[in-house]
Amino acid sequence: MSSKAAVPIQVEPGRPLPLMRGGTLDALRFLAAFFMVVYHYSYASPVPLEKVHPLFTRGYLATDFFLIVSGYVLGRIYGERVENNGIGGFAFFMRRAQRLVPAHLIMIAAFIVLLVLSGLAGIAPQHPEYLSWPDLPAELFLVQALGVPGGEGWNSPTWSLSALLACYAFFPLIWRAQAKIKSPAVVLAVAVGVMILADLASSHLIGKRIYEFPTRIGVIRAIPLFLLGVALARISETVYIRPVLARIAAVVAAVGVVALQFAGAFDFLSIALIATLVMAAGAIPVNRPSYLLEKGALVSFAIFITNEFVRNVYFGVEHVVARKLPVGLTAGWAAWWVALGVAVAFAVAFHYLVDMPTQGWIKARRKRGRVAKAAAPSEALAA
Repeated sequence: MSSKAAVPIQVEPGRPLPLMRGGTLDALRFLAAFFMVVYHYSYASPVPLEKVHPLFTRGYLATDFFLIVSGYVLGRIYGERVENNGIGGFAFFMRRAQRLVPAHLIMIAAFIVLLVLSGLAGIAPQHPEYLSWPDLPAELFLVQALGVPGGEGWNSPTWSLSALLACYAFFPLIWRAQAKIKSPAVVLAVAVGVMILADLASSHLIGKRIYEFPTRIGVIRAIPLFLLGVALARISETVYIRPVLARIAAVVAAVGVVALQFAGAFDFLSIALIATLVMAAGAIPVNRPSYLLEKGALVSFAIFITNEFVRNVYFGVEHVVARKLPVGLTAGWAAWWVALGVAVAFAVAFHYLVDMPTQGWIKARRKRGRVAKAAAPSEALAA
C-alpha cells in the first residue's frame, strides 16, 4: 500500500539520497519496537523465553538500535539546519523534548491511576517493587539515567528517553565538531574509538562492559551509540552509496545480526552489524513509499512508551483470572501471543487518539507564539 505515502524525492544520479519515509529504515524501526515488546513480555510467557534460547535475553540490542537510529535520523533531518545556524541548540532541544515528554507524562499519569485504582479494588501489584513511590520522582522528571537515585520501575523503558534528552543537548556540538573533520572515514573512526574507549574505561573502573551498564547511569551507554548514529548520518550526507551495494549490505547485515544471536552474545559485532544495517537502509531508494511502513515507524514510539503499561494491565488481569480459572499451557501461550497484538493495537490507538492530538495542540501553540512574537514590534510601534 503506497498511495498515501509521500511522493519519492527526485535526486541527482551519484548524489547521496535524502532521508526517505516509507521504506526499509521505517520497517526496521517497527520491527525493533516489536522485538522490544517480545523481550519485555518474555518474562510473562508460560515458559520463560530465555529458556527457549538465550537470544531472547538480548532485547537490549533493540534499545541499541533505537539509540543509533535516533542519532542517524536527527543528523539527516536537522544536521544542515544546525550547521547553518538555522536552528539553535536550545530550540532544537526544546523541540525534541516537546515531542517526547508529553507522551511520557501521560503514561506516568496512567500508571499512577492504575496503581491507585487497583489499590482501591484490593488488588496488589504482582511486582510492587517496580511501582515504588520513592522511585517516581526520578522517573517523572526523566533523570533516572543521569545518576539520580530512583526511577528503576514504573515505565522502566523510559530510562533511554532520559539518556536521549542528554544526547539531544549535545547534538549541535557533535554535528558541528564532525563538520570540521573532512574525511568520512575519520568521522567513523572517531565514533568507533569513543565507543571502544568508553567500554575499556567502564570495564576497568566498575568491572562492567558498556552495554551492561545499569539504567541509573544509562547515559554513559547511550552517548557512544548516539554519537555513532550521528557519524553514520554525517557519512550518509557526504558519501554516495550505490543502491545495489546498499541492498546487499542491508541483507548481509540483517541476516548476520540475527544469525549471530544464535551463535552467542557478541555484542560489539552485533552493534557493528546494526550500524551497517542502519546506514545501508538509509541509502536504499524508496521508489514506492509504503504508507503502512511509514505509519509503522511513527507508531514505534507509541509501542515503546506504552508497552510496559499494557504489560502490567494485561498480565495483571490474566493473573487474577488464572487464580480463579486455571488454564493449561496451550491456553497460556495463546494468551501470551494475544498480549503482543494487544500491545500493538493499544499503541496504534494511543498514537492516533492521544499522542498526535497532543502534538497538534503543542504545534498550534508554538505557531501562535511565533506569530505573536513577530507581531510584537509593530504593535509596540503602533502603541
